[in-house]
Amino acid sequence: MSDVVQETGCPARAALIGGLFWGGVIVAIWSGWMVFTRFGIQLSLNAADLTFIRFTTAAAVFTPVLLKQGLGPAGGWRPAPSGLIMALGSGAPYALITASGLAFAPAADAGALIPGVMPVFVALFAFLVLRQRLAARQTAGYLLVAAGALALGGLGAVVLGDTARLWGHIAFVTGAAMWAVHTLVMRRCGYGAAQATALVAFYSTLGFAPVYLLFLESNLATAPLWELALQFVVQGLLTGALGMFAFGKAVVYLGPARGSALAALVPVATVLLGAAVLGEWPTMLELGAILAISAGVLLAALGPAKSR
Repeated sequence: MSDVVQETGCPARAALIGGLFWGGVIVAIWSGWMVFTRFGIQLSLNAADLTFIRFTTAAAVFTPVLLKQGLGPAGGWRPAPSGLIMALGSGAPYALITASGLAFAPAADAGALIPGVMPVFVALFAFLVLRQRLAARQTAGYLLVAAGALALGGLGAVVLGDTARLWGHIAFVTGAAMWAVHTLVMRRCGYGAAQATALVAFYSTLGFAPVYLLFLESNLATAPLWELALQFVVQGLLTGALGMFAFGKAVVYLGPARGSALAALVPVATVLLGAAVLGEWPTMLELGAILAISAGVLLAALGPAKSR
C-alpha cells in the first residue's frame, strides 16, 4: 500500500481505515438510492424529476467548494475536459439512465449490476489505458464479483424472455461503465473528493436543469409534500452530495480499483433494504450470488495491483 501512503500522506493502516469507513458510507447511501429511486418511480415521480432534485440540491450544497477551488484540477476558472468527462460519467446522464432502468427492473438488480460490474470496468479500463495489471487474487475477486452480479441481477430474465427487465439490465451495465470512467479520470487528474462532487453537480445542473424545466414532463407540482421531502434528502443531500463525496474519499484513500471493489458490497444492502421497503424478496439464487459478491470484494480489495 505504499502508493496509498504516497498519495494521501497517511500511514497505510490509517489510509485503509479511512477508505473502509467511506466505503461503508457508500454502501448505505447507494443501496438507499436504488431502493428509494424505484420507490419514487412507482409512486409519483419520474427519472427526470429525481435527477433534477439530485443535482440541483448537490450544486447548492457544494457551491462554496466550487467558488474556492475552481473548475480545473489546479484551480482557476478555465473549464477542463476532465471535469466534463466526470460529469458525463457520474452526473445527469448517468442518473437518468440508471433511474430509467429502475422503472423496468427491481432494485436488487440495480444493486447487483451497477456497483458489482463497475469495478470490473475500472480494472479493464485501467489495463487498457494505464497499463495497470492485476494480481491473481484481484483477478479471481473480480471474476467472482462479475459472476455473482450476473446471477443476482436476474440473468434468468434473458432465458425467460423478460424484455422489460433486460432493458433495465442494459441501463444498469451502461451506468456501471460510465461511473468507471468517472473513477479513473478523477484519480488520474488529481481531483479531490469535494471538488469532483462540486464539478459533477455544477455541470449536471447547468446542462440538465434548462432542458428539464423547458422540455421534460415534471411531476414535482403534483407529488405529495412528504414524497418530495423524502427524495430531497435521499437524492439531493445523501446521494448527490454526501454519496459523491464519500466515493471520492474512498478512491483517494484506496485507489480506483479498491475503492470501486468496496462498492460491490452494495448488492447485499440493496437486497435487504428492497425486501423491507418494496417487498422484493430475494430467491436462493440471489442469496448465493450475495455470498459470491462478498467473497469477490474481499479478494479484489486486498489484492495489490501491479503496473507494467
